[in-house]
Order: sequence, then C-alpha cells, then structure tokens
Amino acid sequence: MPISYSQPLSSLELIERYDIAVSHGTSFAKRFQPGDPVPMVFRDADELRKLRAARWGLRGAWLSTPQTLQTHCPVETLIDRPPWQPYLKTHRCLWPADAFFFWRLENGQRVLYRCARRDGALFGLGALLNLNARPLGGYELAGALLTTPPHPGADPCALRMPLMLSQEQESIWLNPHSPLHQILFCLAPCPPDLLQWTAIDRQAGSAKPMAA
Repeated sequence: MPISYSQPLSSLELIERYDIAVSHGTSFAKRFQPGDPVPMVFRDADELRKLRAARWGLRGAWLSTPQTLQTHCPVETLIDRPPWQPYLKTHRCLWPADAFFFWRLENGQRVLYRCARRDGALFGLGALLNLNARPLGGYELAGALLTTPPHPGADPCALRMPLMLSQEQESIWLNPHSPLHQILFCLAPCPPDLLQWTAIDRQAGSAKPMAA
C-alpha cells in the first residue's frame, strides 16, 4: 500500500501538461502523504479540465467507517459495493505523480521503496473525489486514491499498487462521457516492465535498483 507519492511539476507546468482550462493558482509541495492537500485534475458539469487542491482522504456517512479518513479504495470495491459505484461513473479524478513510496519489512528492518516509470515520465494516479464536511461548517474538496492488486508478473514487494494511468487512459478517465467498459479497462494493474523499483537503505542512505 503506498504511503506517499511525489510529483515535481509547478502549477504552471501542470496546467500545460494536462491542458487545464481553470486553475485556482495554488502552489503545491513536491511530496504528499494522507491528509495533505494534493493537486487534483478533474472535469465537472461544464466539462472543463480543472486543477484544484484537494485533501487526501474522504469522510462521509456513506462509508463503512464514517469518522475515519478513507485514504485508499480498492478498485474491487467500486464494482462490488453499491455505495461506491456512482463515484466511479461521475467522480473520477487523477493526481499527477512521478513516483510513489511504501515500506517493506526485510530481515527485521523496514526498508523504504520508491517506484517510478522506467522512462521517468509523469503518470496519473486514479482517484475519486467528493466533498468532506468541515468540523466548523462548510465543505472541502477531497479524494481517495484507488489501489489495484499487483500485476501477476510484478515484483512481490507491494501487496497493493496505486492505480497508475497511461496518458491514453488519462483521457478516458477524465472524460465524463467515457463508456463503462472503457473505464473498467483503466482499472487494470500497470505492467511491471514499465516500472523501476528502488530500495532505499534508511540507515546507510544508499539506494539500489531492485532486480527485475
């Protein structure tokens, strides 16, 4: 399960990369973890692509644990559980990223891993968006990151992977008129030959690519 992710682009670079029509001029950090405001690309009723800051984590009475921040959502849930199904149809968004991170236990030590595309390209993380009620009133835009089982040929260092979208899939994901069969096609795990895993030794501060 990814614990954080990164993206290196400025707001202006994100606007150019994703052909954004409406942006709120927010500046973003470069590394994100649950609870943080993250850059989110989506299309709403006017069908214009927008770039907004949104909280990583959903809350709501429709969730199984309403008071707990729901930061991740398995793609299987979108198909099997009715409360999530409308969100797959109408509340899709993506989070630009160049890498994601997670811990793995090795020989009694926790080792941090970084995963990125081998070509270094930016990719979209598939997510769902909604509004969270603020404790003192009002609402804020928020989202949950979608996760998939690892690809059958992937290195077994992660139990679950974030939903990684190719540039072609990004267009399908953001299009409110995409048919359901195309959306479901986007839910497949990323092929492992596109990815580079790097194991980071916390104590020594060294890094080495994982064997394929």
